[in-house]
Amino acid sequence: MKTSKKLLILVMALSIGGVILIGCGKKAETPNIDINSSVEAEEQNQGLVTEGENAVDDITDEEIIGEKESSASDKIYFTVVEGLEVPMSMTMDDTILEDAYGIDTSLLASHHIEMGMNRASVSEIAIFELKDKKDIDAIKAGIEKRQQALDEQWSRYLPEQYELVKNSQTVVKDNLVLYVINADANKIVEKFNEIE
Repeated sequence: MKTSKKLLILVMALSIGGVILIGCGKKAETPNIDINSSVEAEEQNQGLVTEGENAVDDITDEEIIGEKESSASDKIYFTVVEGLEVPMSMTMDDTILEDAYGIDTSLLASHHIEMGMNRASVSEIAIFELKDKKDIDAIKAGIEKRQQALDEQWSRYLPEQYELVKNSQTVVKDNLVLYVINADANKIVEKFNEIE
């Protein structure tokens, strides 16, 4: 019995020591690669660029990462959240927009909606740019649908987060509509109202 205990202790000590040694090993160095020179070299190898040409400089960031040009709603979103701590979020796509809000995207010139990714905190900032002001009631109805769903979801969950939902704000300015649930909602609304 004593021998098996000693053997067990020895095996555990060796296992812990092995983990410590592996975890404290020397960090592998990553090479510093200049992407422009790598792309140029590859293009020259393929005959795409002649000596002295630099096609990489003519490519925009949007073309590299496949992004579209920023819409008015995108620009407004980044303006109203600038300098604020916004929880980690994801951008709502058209399918989720139609499901969550019930808004027909054909009524919109653009939209930008960020919803919180953390299930322990609620945050949602939505900016809708309408093609025609006459459709504001349809957008407000969609916001009310979303508000009811969030109210139902958060009323039984976390009281401090539910307060944020209850204190959501909707602001209409010309053909723009802002819907915000956030701890900094007042600051966001203030910045939205300052936009020319």
